[in-house]
Amino acid sequence: MDSLYFVYINARGVIAAYELTNVKRSGEYVQGYCPTENGFRTFREDRVIAYLDSFADAVFYLNNTIPTLNIDKKDWIKKTQYKYTNLDKPSFNNVFEVCFTGFKKTDKDRLKDSAISAGMIVRSDVTANLHILCCGYNAGPKKMEIATLKGTMVLTENEFLDFLNSGVIPDKYCS
Repeated sequence: MDSLYFVYINARGVIAAYELTNVKRSGEYVQGYCPTENGFRTFREDRVIAYLDSFADAVFYLNNTIPTLNIDKKDWIKKTQYKYTNLDKPSFNNVFEVCFTGFKKTDKDRLKDSAISAGMIVRSDVTANLHILCCGYNAGPKKMEIATLKGTMVLTENEFLDFLNSGVIPDKYCS
């Protein structure tokens, strides 16, 4: 299994050790399943502080080497920060629009059928009024980035199915 171990600084300046399995690289991004976070994650390669040989090595590096490096978190974040322009949030016309990405055909068809039977409009790409982007194991980082900039909810399959069954939006989208 293709695994990657590294120490990473996120946009908030939090430094942590990570393990990724089923690693895929796409331009300046690396993505895969993250056992420490129990889900699929996408990381920017320019925010990786160090790649290591094992997760234990990454944790050791985090706890013992990082404190000696005197990293200026603000400067690190500033040099790796993009200037994004947020796009207009989707308008709501009482019908949810959803797009599924990164799924096998059978899973995608099953999810589409569930969405249609719930009265949703299924889109094939991120559109101006898309409300939900449901991401599978092979979702591309660019589509997720565009959806996030548009204010679209980016959900996993389980979050989407919970939403269909209960109508509850995940906490990360509640203010």
